[in-house]
Amino acid sequence: MEFKKAVELSNKNTHIIGKKHKDSIIDEIIVCPTDPDMFNHFFENYLLFGNWEQAIAPYIEKDMTVVVIMDRHRIRAQSLLVYKNIFNLPDELGAIID
Repeated sequence: MEFKKAVELSNKNTHIIGKKHKDSIIDEIIVCPTDPDMFNHFFENYLLFGNWEQAIAPYIEKDMTVVVIMDRHRIRAQSLLVYKNIFNLPDELGAIID
């Protein structure tokens, strides 16, 4: 999807921040590239900069998706990034994906 639509989707779902999913808490909703190589480079920058808005800049014109970041504290504490595509979240979390 286009960057603008991905940002709109992310903004529509801020209500799921703080909800629990499989013993993890949803801390953030971010926009990222769908291409696997770009995705990996994006996440390196995300971890370096600490925010997705700065990390996404080189990919604005690429195909995007939206993911939720869970238990963000584990990134620094355990070097573990827990994320899930918003389209794969269970219905009971109430994500709006249309």
